[in-house]
Amino acid sequence: MDDMITCENFEIQLADYLDGTLDSAQKTVIETHAAFCVACGELLRDCSGVVAMLEEIEPADVPVQLIGKILRMTTDKPAQTPERWFASLVAPLRFTNWSGIVQPILRPVLQPRVVMSVAMAALSLVMIGRFWGAAENNALRAWNRTMKRYENLAVVYDVQSQLDQWSELRRSPQRDVANPDSK
Repeated sequence: MDDMITCENFEIQLADYLDGTLDSAQKTVIETHAAFCVACGELLRDCSGVVAMLEEIEPADVPVQLIGKILRMTTDKPAQTPERWFASLVAPLRFTNWSGIVQPILRPVLQPRVVMSVAMAALSLVMIGRFWGAAENNALRAWNRTMKRYENLAVVYDVQSQLDQWSELRRSPQRDVANPDSK
C-alpha cells in the first residue's frame, strides 16, 4: 500500500481501522494521514469517541416474550403464496354451487400481481380523468371568454361605426330639404 492515501480512501478504510481489522502497514498509513490532514484527523477523533461511548453503554434487556413472539411469527406461520391468497378469496364461495364455475375463471385473474396492476391502471385512469376534466374546463372557460370578447368587440365596432356616421352627418353642410338634388 502507498504511504499516502486520499481523504476519500481514508473515509472508506476508517470503519475497518476502528474495528481493528487492518494490518499494521494499513493502520500506519491511516494514522499518518490523520496526523497530517486536519479534517481526517478530526473525523478520526470524533469517530473514535463515538465508538468508545458506544462500548460503555450496557446492552438493553430484551423481554423474553418478545423473543418468543418473534420466533413464533417467523417459524410457525406459513408463507403467503398466490394459491393460499386465492384460496382465502374464494373461501366464501365453497359452500355455493358457483364455486366450481367461478374458481377456474377467477384463478388466473385474482393473482396478486394482476390485481395490483389493474388497481394501478384504474388509479392512473382516474387521475388522468381528473386532470383532463380540469384542463377541459379551463379550455372551455378560455373559449367562452374569447367568444364573449369577440362578440363585445362586434358591438363596440357597431357602436363606433354609428357614432362615426352621426358625427359625419353633423360636420357635413345642411342639405336643403326642399331641393335634395342641390349640393
